[in-house]
Amino acid sequence: MVIMSQPMLLKKNNERMLFIDSIKGLAIFLVCWGHSIQFVKKAGVSFFENPLFIIIYSFHMPLFMIISGYLFFYSLQRNEMGELIKKKILQLMLPSASWFILESILIGRNINIPNLRYGLIFPFWFLSSLFFLSITMSLSQAVYKGKPWIIFSVIFFISLFFGDSWNMDRTKFMAPYFLLGVSVHYFINYIRSNKHKLGLVSLITWIVMLFFWDKSDYIYITKMSFHGVEFTKQLKVVLFRYAIGFAGCFSIMYLYSYTSKLKLFTLFASSLGIYTLPIYIISTLILSRIANYIDITTYCDNSIIYNFIITPIYAFFIITLCILIAKYLKKTWVTRFLFLGGR
Repeated sequence: MVIMSQPMLLKKNNERMLFIDSIKGLAIFLVCWGHSIQFVKKAGVSFFENPLFIIIYSFHMPLFMIISGYLFFYSLQRNEMGELIKKKILQLMLPSASWFILESILIGRNINIPNLRYGLIFPFWFLSSLFFLSITMSLSQAVYKGKPWIIFSVIFFISLFFGDSWNMDRTKFMAPYFLLGVSVHYFINYIRSNKHKLGLVSLITWIVMLFFWDKSDYIYITKMSFHGVEFTKQLKVVLFRYAIGFAGCFSIMYLYSYTSKLKLFTLFASSLGIYTLPIYIISTLILSRIANYIDITTYCDNSIIYNFIITPIYAFFIITLCILIAKYLKKTWVTRFLFLGGR
């Protein structure tokens, strides 16, 4: 029996944080790998049908959001709502604004309120979604301190019947994963004692569901709102999308837990994990632009070479460049504060 009473507060020991950072490192590599498939391609080729792209996009952003929710739990326990909001503005929205303004200066874009509002929400959509969900959870905690997940869930279900404008489609898509990350602390003992059962069931479910993936299952295609669409059809898409996302995340974490003995791999992945914010932002800004100068047409016809040699090499190149830029920005407190959220 699972009792949802008090969370098990885990100490942030070095071993646990190493595992979390390494999972984050894997997730950010998958983000860059997926973007490489999206942008470094032969003209006219649809990345939506690429099997590797489908596998990555079935779970990679949900995985990131589960980790974010897991870590946010500690902030929720230790900070008042006002302090939490202040921290999230500085950690998430300030870097988004700073990078967007810098990009605008470099490309000659007007810096005005409409453009800045766009820049805070769309280019780095995951950060704006994480900010919104963090604030929503903080407010839910303030309203119902014992069970904030109830208020959070009610807000989520109500939002499904409103529009998807201003990034609300992706924010709504991410909400259950964020909630799971926050709530997993209540079930940590159950998960540990049933690790193999949950892992194997998730893995089988994920693999089977991948065969039924359709282009309409991408969040970018069918969005999230039930407003103005055929209810039954949208419900089927949304439920499938969540099911494969959860199954994929559990499968990856289960499989990844067996890499803990590979110390060099774990250390390498964790070294990427501590730079997820700058890698995500900088790669978003430069990946597609650099891809415009790369001609890989002759390699696209061989899917093995393209998927497992060309695009991962390009992803590693972009990640290395992002880390070098981030290390340079860390040298002064001003650039660290503006572009890295003070990290």
